[in-house]
Amino acid sequence: MKRLWLAMVLFFLLPVLPAAGEGVVEIHTPQQLLAIADNPGGQYRLAAHINMADIPWVPLPFDGTLDGAGYTIYNLRVTQPGADTAITVDGNDIPYDTRFAGLFSVVRGAAIRDLDLRNVQIDVVTGDKCFVGGLAGFAEDTVVDNVTVSGRIHLTQSNVMTGVGGLVGFGVVEVRNCDVQAELVFVDTNQDVRCEQFMGGILACGHGDIVDSDVRIQAYASVYGYVHIGGLVGMYHAHRAQDQARKGVITGCKVHADHRL
Repeated sequence: MKRLWLAMVLFFLLPVLPAAGEGVVEIHTPQQLLAIADNPGGQYRLAAHINMADIPWVPLPFDGTLDGAGYTIYNLRVTQPGADTAITVDGNDIPYDTRFAGLFSVVRGAAIRDLDLRNVQIDVVTGDKCFVGGLAGFAEDTVVDNVTVSGRIHLTQSNVMTGVGGLVGFGVVEVRNCDVQAELVFVDTNQDVRCEQFMGGILACGHGDIVDSDVRIQAYASVYGYVHIGGLVGMYHAHRAQDQARKGVITGCKVHADHRL
């Protein structure tokens, strides 16, 4: 009898393992996509194509996981940066408190995979320091795998620090098997300020790995200041001390680009 009671006690003390998929929130509708704002650190998986036409979108912060499961988010419209800020640095490592726009604004420690963003229309006009990207304006210590972005990514701005990226604006990110087909445009409206502007098909400015990814872009920049433009990365820059000794990897990528200044 003592052994039986001991076995029962041990049974109830053992942790209950979650069932497969438990804790993952499925997204079927635009309203459910908007609800990520209520729990930006959650685990999400698309379970249907999502059409965001005529639905206002304010870029969200995110530090969870998003599995697109091969589904598409159509017609995302972004006209303003998100409320969150993060620090970006210019080529001289001068820091700036900056705002961001994209599907997400500030992304940290996230994993985003198997997602198609089609007919993205980002058209932001701001007087703030700002970076925009089809997926995220800012991404840090984030893995992006098999994500496709197609559409127009435009930024009109009058401040000193700015950037446009096909996938990500500024950050430290691992990018694998991604595809960007986009029109990238930056217009500087303040001739009294010498801004520093970054533009890249994958990443406007930052550090990390870019592997087996394809870029097809048309790019245009009108700037009263300095411009850093690249097919994959505008400026490949290890801005954090912990990244200084790490060589990033760029391999297996293809770029088709037409750019004008």
